[in-house]
Amino acid sequence: MRKSNAATSDHDIVLSRLREKAKLKKAHRQMLHLFIISSTLIFFTLAFVWLVHSAPKISIPAVYHWNIPIIIGTSIVIYLAQKRILNHEIEKAFQLVKIALGLGILFGVIQVLGWQELLAANRLIRNILFPFSVIHLAHVIIGIVLLSVVLWRLRDFKIHSKAKGFAWNVSRFWHFLGAAWLAFLLLVFIIS
Repeated sequence: MRKSNAATSDHDIVLSRLREKAKLKKAHRQMLHLFIISSTLIFFTLAFVWLVHSAPKISIPAVYHWNIPIIIGTSIVIYLAQKRILNHEIEKAFQLVKIALGLGILFGVIQVLGWQELLAANRLIRNILFPFSVIHLAHVIIGIVLLSVVLWRLRDFKIHSKAKGFAWNVSRFWHFLGAAWLAFLLLVFIIS
């Protein structure tokens, strides 16, 4: 009789831990979605301010055009890394995340290089484009830190096909960064 109660107790403990883990996973996903929504609102607020100022002709720094294939390439590499994680190919996923991290750093460097041209622009253009660029770079830095954590966790086999939630949230965040950058460039192209 005592063994049966102990087994039931162990079973209850395991079920309790699984429920807690599911709640935590759901909370992380909700926090990411709130972050994405708030960032989108900031983006649209800045875009609205730009439109209120009669949408002057604005040209994007030429170096920023290089970031288009880089951000798309990074998203593709992250997607491929996710596929490798699902297929239990952790070493390949590790290599792909290293590539994505390098591309993310390159994206950030190009973002900063464009600031020289933005800061030399007239006051209105500088006041419109520079905040977009700074806010986006802040998000890119967060993305780079998160990709580094994914890389570290892959190295220690803490991310795999059964424990992929964190990596999936980081990939969603990075895809959001790419979409925000492309939407920003498209908006400038359409309005100018």
